[in-house]
Amino acid sequence: MGGALRRLGARGSGVLVALSGGADSTVLAAVCARLAGRLGLRVEALIVDHGLRPEGGAEAALVRERARALGLEAQVH
Repeated sequence: MGGALRRLGARGSGVLVALSGGADSTVLAAVCARLAGRLGLRVEALIVDHGLRPEGGAEAALVRERARALGLEAQVH
């Protein structure tokens, strides 16, 4: 995984990780957050509320908190 992140850009580059709150995207975000400092990358989480379900906003807020717990800034769109 470190090699893949390293190829994304030079030190100081940014990586945006889509975070749905599911196990797979949470693990991906956690690994990226852990490697970010060592690789000199900025990692942020992206959460998308498509507005299709009434509970989407509350779910997005929970996922934002999960991102913050991982030490990631989160963008909710």
